[in-house]
Amino acid sequence: MKKLKKIDNAGFSLVELLVAVVILGLIVAPLLHTFVTASGTAARSRKMGDATLASQNIAETIEANDLTALLSDPDSILGGGAALEGGSYSSNALLYTIGSDGNYLVTAGKSKFAAKVVFDPHPTNDSGAFNTINAQQLTDYSNMDAVFAQSSDIATDPDEQAYSAFSEEIQATDLNVSSVRRTIDLTVGYFVKEDGTEDTSEIAATLEYKYQYTYSCTEIDSQGNPSTVTKYWPAAGYEVITSNLFPQGYDSTKTPSIYLMYNPWYSTVSLGGASYNNSGGDGIDINNTDNLAFNLFLVKERISALTSDMETQYNATVTLHQVSVSIVSKAKVYSNAKENLMNSVGNQQITGVKYIKKGTVLNTPQTFAGYNAVTGTGENDVVSKTPKNRIYQVTISIYDQSAGLSGTPLSTFITTKLQ
Repeated sequence: MKKLKKIDNAGFSLVELLVAVVILGLIVAPLLHTFVTASGTAARSRKMGDATLASQNIAETIEANDLTALLSDPDSILGGGAALEGGSYSSNALLYTIGSDGNYLVTAGKSKFAAKVVFDPHPTNDSGAFNTINAQQLTDYSNMDAVFAQSSDIATDPDEQAYSAFSEEIQATDLNVSSVRRTIDLTVGYFVKEDGTEDTSEIAATLEYKYQYTYSCTEIDSQGNPSTVTKYWPAAGYEVITSNLFPQGYDSTKTPSIYLMYNPWYSTVSLGGASYNNSGGDGIDINNTDNLAFNLFLVKERISALTSDMETQYNATVTLHQVSVSIVSKAKVYSNAKENLMNSVGNQQITGVKYIKKGTVLNTPQTFAGYNAVTGTGENDVVSKTPKNRIYQVTISIYDQSAGLSGTPLSTFITTKLQ
């Protein structure tokens, strides 16, 4: 008879099981730590990648758009919810900081961040190029709200119109004109209604060309004796040719720009094909009767007969009459009257031209005629010029959303923006 083999059905002992678990733990723990570390590293790497992407997106937005528009609407830089810490934008501000507020976070990839963008026209480091470019004076462009360009056409030139009126009225055959005088008056003030009251909502500007002729002729007295007498035309006052520069009025809440281009009168004046002596030089009066703000661009035009002697001996007095006691006025006048048009490349000045404000002759740079009182530049500029910040260093900082702008940046990207 065959003997059956006895099968042992006993399991692992508790000690054996604990030993197996410990061995398994020793094997799995490093693997699990490696997995967790790799997962965290991958998450951080993805977040840093998203932070870099956020910086690049903002940089591309800044590069693709006008700086003025961007800083006027800072939401457009960050996509919405931005706060401009630098205040209202102007093209010559020193520093602007734009940051996303607590209610809005910049999104890039699958991440959200707080962001801050700083525009600095004078960075601490490597600022040489910035200072050189941003210190250059550039022309301020403005609307030509009112323009008067003196014509050389006999039918429309006020000089020729006045001469024609004089010739028609004074028809003496022995007429001898000894001198002619002209004054140009610009008056800017509130609009006066038909009943004589002022309308402070509208600005009026009136340009007057005033003339007076000195002449001699022969007269016969009561005894029939001829004699040479000196007379003036008009007998009292001036012959006035008037132009209304704002026929519809101009909004007094705004600052108009008025352009007056005049033909200069030298020591001799050609009128009606004849030459006459000009007594007193050019006189230009600017009357700011209500102390209003306006820009006047007073342009001395170059005439065809101009010679070097004529230009260097040019005499003119430009006077700003204002209500304000202070020499500083709301009115700004820019003129090339002192510039020698025969030597404009060298910007040579003519000594016979005076600017007068409130009774003070301005022989040194002042704010009267486009002058810069600090630097003394722009003395003969017929346009207004100011230095403008054209290039900015742009620093884009991306922050973890939990820390906000007070934390340490996850990413910092530095670029430049040229206006």
